Amino acid sequence: MLAVKKFIAAFILPPGGIILLLLALSVWEMRRRRRLAALLTAGCALLLWALALFPVSDRLTLGLEREFSLPPQPAGDVIILLGGGIVEGVPDFSGTGTPSSEMLGRVVSAVRLEKKLRVPIIVSGGAPPD
Repeated sequence: MLAVKKFIAAFILPPGGIILLLLALSVWEMRRRRRLAALLTAGCALLLWALALFPVSDRLTLGLEREFSLPPQPAGDVIILLGGGIVEGVPDFSGTGTPSSEMLGRVVSAVRLEKKLRVPIIVSGGAPPD
């Protein structure tokens, strides 16, 4: 059931829904015998689909990520940990809710840096849950 849910969500959420809309528009244009408009619309849908694939998007962002590297000797008076969201309703020993997968990586990095520098961590971000 989870696989079906993820499959359907991929076509409803962007960019899947936009791609389906463009393909439907392409079919509609083809039925009206407007071949150039149909081909351009289908081409846009295929381009958007290709840009959404991980190998293509990762390759496009590689140049941006290559510019930044970790400093060899980090220094500072404090570590500021920016939040990355929580997953609400998950039971925990201290209540409910757990950090999202994006935030967990930040937490681990902040703790490792704190052990190295021995400076306080300030956690910031988001709105508290209800």
